[in-house]
Amino acid sequence: MTGQEIIDEFYEFVDDDTMDATRALHLANVAYDRVNAKRLWHYLDCTDSSKTIIAGTRSYALPSDFLYTRTIKLYSSTSKFDAPLKPVPFRDRSRYEGVQGFYYIDIKNSTLVLTYDPPTADVGKTIYHDYAYQPAALMTSTSPVFNRAFHPILVYEMARMYWYSEQDEKDRSWNTEANNEYMIMYNDMISWDARLDAGMEPDMNPQEAWVNLED
Repeated sequence: MTGQEIIDEFYEFVDDDTMDATRALHLANVAYDRVNAKRLWHYLDCTDSSKTIIAGTRSYALPSDFLYTRTIKLYSSTSKFDAPLKPVPFRDRSRYEGVQGFYYIDIKNSTLVLTYDPPTADVGKTIYHDYAYQPAALMTSTSPVFNRAFHPILVYEMARMYWYSEQDEKDRSWNTEANNEYMIMYNDMISWDARLDAGMEPDMNPQEAWVNLED
């Protein structure tokens, strides 16, 4: 479904086609961002390998579409991949000052920061930053990056926000039947996404394997 098709289905679902087109597209993108940020989805996995360790340099720019970090490893053609660097909460960074093998994310300055000065042996190594990216905003002519079977989930997410802001107090509780449909599709989407991970154990429960970012 394109952004316009999602908006058209939303109009029909809530039985209201009077919403301004600009506002409807904005609502679609709010819904899109909310779904993408709910979990560490496999479909958002990507790698930035454009940076190398520089002598005396601790800070390296995050990708412009950065959402969450997965893993960070250093690579060289001679030693191959090193063990993954370990993440440190920004607030605890001072406790690891000078300790090799750790990093933290400085969101305000959009940087990945090592807690130590790179040793000579690491200079020139490539930083392999596996992360979840934030997809570009939807346009009326573009489609969500996840499988088309789940595109209608944005219609439900838009309707949830619409009913809360537009309807009277009774309807703000969100229609039970619609919410059930939303949760069925959301859980199916989790299962589909989990299968994208080739390393997932056959008996793994996707619901238990993932961190719910809303908790």
